[in-house]
Amino acid sequence: MYKKKFYFLFIVLFLNTAIFSSDDIKKEPDEKLHIQCIYPTVKITDEKQKIGGSGFIVKSIKHENLWYNSVFTASHVVEDQSDLVVHVSEYKDWSELKKENIYPLELFALDSKRDLAIAFFVSENEMPVVNLEFDSKVYINTEVFNVGHALFDDGRINYGTVTQPKTLRPIVFFGMIRTSCYAFMGDSGGPLFLKKNYNVIGMCHGIRSHQNNMLSNISYFQPINEFLNWNKELNNFLEQTYNEKKEFPKIPFVKLNFRNYDFQLPMD
Repeated sequence: MYKKKFYFLFIVLFLNTAIFSSDDIKKEPDEKLHIQCIYPTVKITDEKQKIGGSGFIVKSIKHENLWYNSVFTASHVVEDQSDLVVHVSEYKDWSELKKENIYPLELFALDSKRDLAIAFFVSENEMPVVNLEFDSKVYINTEVFNVGHALFDDGRINYGTVTQPKTLRPIVFFGMIRTSCYAFMGDSGGPLFLKKNYNVIGMCHGIRSHQNNMLSNISYFQPINEFLNWNKELNNFLEQTYNEKKEFPKIPFVKLNFRNYDFQLPMD
């Protein structure tokens, strides 16, 4: 009698567990995560794909019949490199990588001191873009995640927390956001997102090392507001750089208002 009751109870518990697991598997994809975080993160390489890193699209603006797309990345990804291309991933059923669309990438301006760079490419279609958050306040244990193309592989997400919002030591990472997000070679230039709203608050600069050991879960990100500080300190620098580079397509400038500051980018 007791055995029958036990077996009956076991079967009921098993079925409830199975039903719960089945429902859990059928969850719909996080559309905002895909559109606002995964899709705008791009891979940057030379044409032979021997060097490069990551970046993220911040603006996609139509001029006549083409779209001009501005990319933020790290200067050490693109500095002193030629024949750069950007790989934009195309997906089906939200998450399955279908192919990579490759476009020539033009370097617009860079700041080696801050490890910042702006580049752009032209496409026939509008590109997905990230949301930038310049006035974010983060603390130790703020939940974040980064997206990148380490080793030039398919893009991936790594979750973690802020472990220091403004690094003091080591001095090479002074002022940067330190996190526990996993990062590796090729993630440089990729975005750091706030988990709570999927806005970009930083750009991947590097990881800690000790005695030739790569400590990938100690990662450092340049705060995104450094792009604004850069342009404020070098008044009209971006527009002057654009005018000096004759190979750029002659399209008019527009002032793209990021918060309360006009940030000049080479697009209509």
